[in-house]
Amino acid sequence: MSGKGSKTGRELERRVADAYRAIGAQVEHNRELAGNQIDVYVEIESPDRGRHRIAVEVKDWNRSVGIDVVNEFALVVENLRNANLIDEGVIVSVSGFSKQVRNAAETYGIRLLELADLVAIESGQATPKQYATLVGDVTGAVHTGQGNIFIYSGGAQPPPTRAPDHPPDTPPIDLEFANRETELQILMKPIDNPGAPRYLQVHAPSGLGKTYLLRKAGSEYEAAGWLCAWLDFSSDERLRHNAVRLLERLNEQFEGGGERVRASADLAQRVMRARKQSVIFLDAVDLASGEIRRWIKMDLIPNLEDRIHDPRLRPCFIAAGRHPIREWAVYSRQRFESLQL
Repeated sequence: MSGKGSKTGRELERRVADAYRAIGAQVEHNRELAGNQIDVYVEIESPDRGRHRIAVEVKDWNRSVGIDVVNEFALVVENLRNANLIDEGVIVSVSGFSKQVRNAAETYGIRLLELADLVAIESGQATPKQYATLVGDVTGAVHTGQGNIFIYSGGAQPPPTRAPDHPPDTPPIDLEFANRETELQILMKPIDNPGAPRYLQVHAPSGLGKTYLLRKAGSEYEAAGWLCAWLDFSSDERLRHNAVRLLERLNEQFEGGGERVRASADLAQRVMRARKQSVIFLDAVDLASGEIRRWIKMDLIPNLEDRIHDPRLRPCFIAAGRHPIREWAVYSRQRFESLQL
């Protein structure tokens, strides 16, 4: 919290709230979410009329924020994301952040705002990067004191110098595959190297090409004769909460025909029957519920490993999301290696 209800703490919360209100956001102070008190709760409307929800932790301390604060807040943010109550978390500190905290925040997907950033935003002199830190993963145009700053997912761009060729409320989508050859080679390693990591999670803010990178990798795997299965948690909401639906989608792609699957062991039989090396792509996996993500790590993958005796037929898993899934990165036989774009 900001400082145990201190006058200066409340004043800083007000300044943070005013900065968000200035760009058209709806703001609440001391909002309770799932039993957690959020200093400043923000909702911003995106061009598709959706809501982007931000939990802001305000620290009006005379010392820099320590690692314990970001670790604790990251757990709160992750739990609230899993419950679909927020989309992102921000920590505001008047005394800055240590390098250790910055590294941890980057890993957890927590954004950090300092006093200098807040002052620049209040005065209308903020850089596009500072505005992007304020609003985070929102796509569209945000009005500022200096005109329109076009905030794209994962960053900010200054206003275009000419009229765009697309509707003004629809940012251009750049599908050019550039500067991702290194990442592509990492994703393709299992094709030629059986000892390469078989569990990978790609993470980056929206708009930086995660899905396109996965599709490009899928084309390479298919060209090498692999069977590719796809689960897109952004386009099928039932996948986010229903393990049976997830199994059915995989079964269809592993040539399961009309046979139904009710458990991971059933899917293992389909994979062995296909007699092909395979890779399962999980796109927008951070939208899946915490229960489904745990089920993938603790049930689906172990069953496929234990029941498929030929290691060449055990599927690789390549996931993509805006934030790394921490429980997938812990040490275990099925530890997911992290690849940040």
